[in-house]
Amino acid sequence: MKHLLQHFKTLTKHPRNAEELKGLILQLAIQGKLTENWRQVNPNVESASKLLEKIKEEKRGLIAEKKIKKEKPLPPIEDQEKPYELPDGWVWCRLGKAVTYGTKFKAEKTKVENDTWVLELEDVEKSTSKLLKKVRFNERQFKSTKSIFQKGDVIYGKLRPYLDKVIVADEDGVCTTEMIPINSHADCSPEYLRWYLKNPNFISYANDSTHGMNLPRMGTDKAINAIYALPPLEEQKAIVAIVNELFKEVEQLVEQTKTSIQLKEDFVTSALQRLSQTVNLNQEWQFLQTHFTEFFTEKETIKQLRETILQLAVQGKLTTKWRSQNPNNEPASELLKRIQTEKQELIAQKKIKKEKPLPPIEAHEKPYNLPEGWVWCRLNYGLKFIDYRGKTPKKISSGIRLLTAKNVRPGFLKIEPEEFMSEDEYNNWMTRGFPEKGDLLFTTEAPLGNVCQLELDERVGLAQRIITLQPYTSELDKKYLMYCLMSRLVQELILDKATGMTATGIKAGKLKLIPFPLAPLEEQKAIVKQVNSLMALCDSLEENIENSQTQIEQLLQSCLREVFN
Repeated sequence: MKHLLQHFKTLTKHPRNAEELKGLILQLAIQGKLTENWRQVNPNVESASKLLEKIKEEKRGLIAEKKIKKEKPLPPIEDQEKPYELPDGWVWCRLGKAVTYGTKFKAEKTKVENDTWVLELEDVEKSTSKLLKKVRFNERQFKSTKSIFQKGDVIYGKLRPYLDKVIVADEDGVCTTEMIPINSHADCSPEYLRWYLKNPNFISYANDSTHGMNLPRMGTDKAINAIYALPPLEEQKAIVAIVNELFKEVEQLVEQTKTSIQLKEDFVTSALQRLSQTVNLNQEWQFLQTHFTEFFTEKETIKQLRETILQLAVQGKLTTKWRSQNPNNEPASELLKRIQTEKQELIAQKKIKKEKPLPPIEAHEKPYNLPEGWVWCRLNYGLKFIDYRGKTPKKISSGIRLLTAKNVRPGFLKIEPEEFMSEDEYNNWMTRGFPEKGDLLFTTEAPLGNVCQLELDERVGLAQRIITLQPYTSELDKKYLMYCLMSRLVQELILDKATGMTATGIKAGKLKLIPFPLAPLEEQKAIVKQVNSLMALCDSLEENIENSQTQIEQLLQSCLREVFN
């Protein structure tokens, strides 16, 4: 417990860890470990065994008054059922002995007042059990029978996956029969019962105890036979107070963390925006670089950094110094002429078809001004498009690797999922051309605009929704072309030409006309070198985040070992 409190703030750095920490707090609570000091100060409280006798007596009276049904005897608890040793004064019992699970009183719509609270599962937030809304009968009239509950009852959602939806009713009402009213007796704390039903051990038991396929639920027999750690009455109240206080601290720390993360993200967004718009890139970059480890602590901000790097690359801002050191570099217009010459030779050799002249790029199509020596040109000017149409080949367990749109990720090829096609299918399907190592793969739909370089040393077949892009000349750097297509500026041009409502896609004909910024060949290589270096920096920052998360997870596991060993 001491180890846990020492690292309380660290363990709430991520919401997922905070939820695990709450579960750990509840586990400590029902083991009596949160109230060890309280018991030392209060050694003479009435034991839970006497409390259990009072509960039994109260139930006997309620049965006589026909307010609850007579219950079947429950089996004694065997030693092997007890997961841990309870403190002095506590007692293990079946849940059904300590509470009344369910109610014999049902409500029909004809007997309900307009202002009656009508509770449904959807009104309670999963995990937190916060009541999201309180709906009255005049707003939510029902036809099916509902269960009646009273103020102070614990309302438990018995339907999976909502087995952690548990609230204490603050007024009388009716609820769906998928929620069970549970009544405490002898002034026992309903809040303690609520926390007990939300602790990880009970949730695990409930999940293992469900039946039914479509709507699995925990049956009454399983619920009333669940083992229940019953503390003395006064200690129940002390536990609830401590849990509430600790949960409040966790939530405050989580909110502080969220605020801190948001401030960092706002700073990063502003800094990166300045970076992409500034003339003095070096000054802004130096400022940002001094705050890398301080502000780039979330994967979302690193994603923004990657996008900005690509944006700066295609604007020529990463190579401003390089251009000043290479003033006599051949302009891209000369490269375009050589590309045109090579295309004419390929046409003469009947290796490619003669194409219609491409329309000139109008001023409104250019999203920004290029550096001196660069030119805007259409994608089809320097790239051969191989569009694979028709039915996707039949997939088999082994053979020639088949790549689908799921394999093409932004900037890299993901091997999983691994799918294959036969030799015959490969030859029949890939009639428009075979992809080669180094080619660019571009997804035209679902997802739209992912691009990567094919770097496999094996034959591959391509499914629908992938286009192969092959430069007409070796004087186009493929990595540079990939970075251009990945950049947000070019992605926005692609999206502007896309069509479709449910699945946005782009036809090859429209993709060919997309303008892209062509840098001189030597500058393309310089840009690739710069981008590769900066992306490696991003990889390193992401690795630091993952290491930090791993350390927090190890710390949490260390706290768990302290509690359970």
